[in-house]
Amino acid sequence: MTPTMQTVSAEEASNPRATQKRPLGRALAQRWTSISTLLFYAGLVAIPFDNLVFAPSGGWATVAPIIFFLYTCFNLPALARVRFSKPLVFAALAIITLQCVNILIYGVTVDALLDALFTFVLGLFFYFALVIRYEQQKASFNKDGTILYRAYVAALVYGLIWLFANAFSPDLIHVFQSIERRYYSRLAFSFTEPSFISLHVFGVLMLYTYFVSDRKLARKMIVLGVLFIVLAVLTKSSARVMLDAGFFFALLLLRFTVQGKRHQARTLFLWIAVVAIAAAVILSSTRIQSILLGGVSEDGSAASRFFRIQSMVIGFMNDPVAALFGYGPGSMHIPFLSGYDQAFATYTNAYMTEVIALGHATSIGNIFSMPVRLASDIGLIATVVLTVLLFMQARRKGIDIMVVLMTMWLYVQFDSYAFYALPLLLLLYRMYDPTKMGMSYFIIDELWRPGSSLHEDADREVRVGLSHEA
Repeated sequence: MTPTMQTVSAEEASNPRATQKRPLGRALAQRWTSISTLLFYAGLVAIPFDNLVFAPSGGWATVAPIIFFLYTCFNLPALARVRFSKPLVFAALAIITLQCVNILIYGVTVDALLDALFTFVLGLFFYFALVIRYEQQKASFNKDGTILYRAYVAALVYGLIWLFANAFSPDLIHVFQSIERRYYSRLAFSFTEPSFISLHVFGVLMLYTYFVSDRKLARKMIVLGVLFIVLAVLTKSSARVMLDAGFFFALLLLRFTVQGKRHQARTLFLWIAVVAIAAAVILSSTRIQSILLGGVSEDGSAASRFFRIQSMVIGFMNDPVAALFGYGPGSMHIPFLSGYDQAFATYTNAYMTEVIALGHATSIGNIFSMPVRLASDIGLIATVVLTVLLFMQARRKGIDIMVVLMTMWLYVQFDSYAFYALPLLLLLYRMYDPTKMGMSYFIIDELWRPGSSLHEDADREVRVGLSHEA
């Protein structure tokens, strides 16, 4: 037999189709994997572009969670191999059981329940997509991080083009209006609205640096995030961006202060810089000045959002037993309407349209605060327990508490289950390995040391998590 000849089984010799099945099956599997990978890449690219005119939601106008949902559906066999800890499964079953009891007690508003379940499922499937991609398929965080970084660069360029058109060529604005689902006269880059800028910077871009082992990529992502924040502050596009950036700097100052003498000079410089920047922002923004001097009631947007939270809190106080165990998904209108009249009696802002309409609502879709929404959906007890467990697990696994605090802070003014920050944080809890992964964006010194990799003794193409690329 020559080296080029191959032996064939009796089955293959008697059935020529058998020789075609294996190559055909392998080709189909490769094609399926390629489509699946392209779906994930499409999802990454779509993350920064959540204000597209064809998006199915009039609120957070995003298509990325739907793409990641499809990716998970494409990989159901891989999802079936995912293993979850018994305590986690038990906790999930306990919460689901409690929700079923709550629905029986308080009834259900179908459209609100479906909306709540829809956003929850999208967020859950995004988490599943991350687990499949990086734990099951062992893909590269560095490679995917590069795609995500370039997508955010495109979002930044989009914002710069808008700034140029707005300043020098107003006739081009109609182009942006035809692209965007919700057009704003303030800089929002490619995001749903200006207040989403810091959500993307701290909840996606900088959080992702914790996964990448490529130091240069981590630096570029942080610098890009800083550019988003600086441009937003300079153009006064969003008060929330300033507030979130202030919270970040406060945590950074706390980190340097706790570390003591090692960072004395830097701490002093940062204090001076923060005070100077804060003073400049306050003096240049009449909106922030009015809020600081007169409270949230002086600003229509802030007042209406605070009104929602205030009504919910008063509703909890009116029925503390129910608040302890929750009202079930899609039932936020129950505590809201319970506290509506008392909250309305203290509302003083001239912006009344939204507030009056809420008094006649049969369902409440957004409360703009995840802690309040969780308290309504699953109860105060479960909310507090889950929060404590997050901090305990972070300490046990060695995850930077500052990153956990920053991520949780973002949700104080945001309540979508489908947003990316929480699934990314949960993936960090699941896969964190300090010998292979990146590090907290709060550890400025280490990230800016010379070198291209955080693990110089490892392969230059180190694959974060479970090492090699799919």
